[in-house]
Amino acid sequence: MNSYADLVNKILSLKQDIDSEYFSNPKIKRDLEEGIWYDFLLYDRLLRKYECQRHGAIYLGGHNGEMLLTLILLGFS
Repeated sequence: MNSYADLVNKILSLKQDIDSEYFSNPKIKRDLEEGIWYDFLLYDRLLRKYECQRHGAIYLGGHNGEMLLTLILLGFS
């Protein structure tokens, strides 16, 4: 991957392959992509500010894996 944008596009493409109906509305895809970038920028800034290590994460709450891409982009394994 050349950039974060390439990674985002690849994962969105994989998600679309798995559940094509999820992206039948272009607004859903745009909102998801915007949410990923917003979370990435926000959490990256917080992690840097508080000098947090990025080893692993536990995400609690109702979701369909939306935070997974953000956590990968942030360097969590």
